[in-house]
Amino acid sequence: MNFSLEVAKSFVGTVVQAVFGLAGIIVFARILGPVEFGGFYLLLSITQIIDPPFKGWSTAVKKRFSEYESNRSEIFGSQVIINVTGLVVIGLGAIILESYLASYTGLDHALLLLLVILATVTSFEPLQQMLDASGRPALSTWIDTVRSILTTPLQLGLVLLGFGAVGMGLGLAGATAITVLVCYRYLGVRPALPSRETLESVWGFARYSFVHELVGTAYDRYDVLLLGALLGQAAVADYEVALKLTLPATFISSAITGALVPRISNLNSRGESVGDDVTNSLAFAPLLAIPIFFGAFAIPHALVVTVFGSPYRDAAVLLVGLALVRIIHIQGSHLSNVLQGVDRPDLPLRISIIAFALNIVVGYVLVKQIGALGAVIGTVVAAGLRYVILAYLTRTLIDGVRLFPRPLIEQIAAGFVMFLTVEAIHSILSIQSWSDLLLLVGTGAAVYGVTLLAISTQLRHIVREVIEDVVTATHPSL
Repeated sequence: MNFSLEVAKSFVGTVVQAVFGLAGIIVFARILGPVEFGGFYLLLSITQIIDPPFKGWSTAVKKRFSEYESNRSEIFGSQVIINVTGLVVIGLGAIILESYLASYTGLDHALLLLLVILATVTSFEPLQQMLDASGRPALSTWIDTVRSILTTPLQLGLVLLGFGAVGMGLGLAGATAITVLVCYRYLGVRPALPSRETLESVWGFARYSFVHELVGTAYDRYDVLLLGALLGQAAVADYEVALKLTLPATFISSAITGALVPRISNLNSRGESVGDDVTNSLAFAPLLAIPIFFGAFAIPHALVVTVFGSPYRDAAVLLVGLALVRIIHIQGSHLSNVLQGVDRPDLPLRISIIAFALNIVVGYVLVKQIGALGAVIGTVVAAGLRYVILAYLTRTLIDGVRLFPRPLIEQIAAGFVMFLTVEAIHSILSIQSWSDLLLLVGTGAAVYGVTLLAISTQLRHIVREVIEDVVTATHPSL
């Protein structure tokens, strides 16, 4: 696997995916309004809270699938057994909670939506994980991009036909079902009845990843669930709007993770060093997250109101904090994945439990005191603690890891230059329209990019390397 080429292809796919997804979110937020839009994301959060048993097993499947001389058919078969059993149990249990789901989310047919989305997503995610583990993370990303491209028009059509938030759920499920078939076609592995040895091997990792995924998902979605319970669907909508504006921060990080984790797992299973790979991933994972943080700090109100409209203006106060959370999460998640890749899933699990417990207490107290901003502050505190502990353990267990390599410092410096530039322009240019906003954001992005390329020798080297790899892959005769 060509690491840099796979990352580059994954990055392009992630960008295309996000463009379609963000465009759809902007349209749906404006059409549905804060209450119904927030209700859909409450339902989606509940689905994600139920998902960890499936995702925990698929994380273990990805780990074992990537290992040298593994029995991939039996590993795949173990996932099928988990999915079928889990969906039957959850389906029976969810019927009891039908009235609660409808009341909490404010959506009609909430139970049906929950089950349809869960069934399709839990089929898609393991296939995507196995494609990653087989050394094709770019293909996995592009299939997910196709899913995003299909999702937006399907959702839009159903919303315009009058289905509202229900249409958003059905559109997501329909697009996911189509891409399940595509994933299976490209995986090229048929599931087989797993032996006891295979089940024990996967379970040896899954017993940690089960709980890790549950805690991680609850930790990620706790703010939304808390805001929904204490402040209602409109507060959830504000939070999601701010969170979606910071989504591009994850583009490069997601691309790197898809290629890095199988690589570390494979190198570790062969007894080879992974320190340099970890350092390089930490150096460039927040390449977009850093300028997004500085941009959000400079013009939060203009970003929110121009993109989503004045009904969501309260989201502006959440934007800067969530942009900071993205940076901390990106670095912390890389360290967590690295520890899992070297077969220590128990450590990220314990750390996540500590951070989540802190977030529960701090978030609840602050939301009661100061509103939605309290949830963001609680998450910043918990994410910071998680990162510090993960950083210490990674440095202790893996030789050669540098947590703050030079390229990372250079990105912060370039981001600060961008912030000063945007602040100066904004002081004389009032943002009244999309064109004004795009001009200011484009100028800031150009300043960041030019400054970073000017001061970062390593980034210039990587850009040249990626271009050469792309040219070689597309024109092998050159």
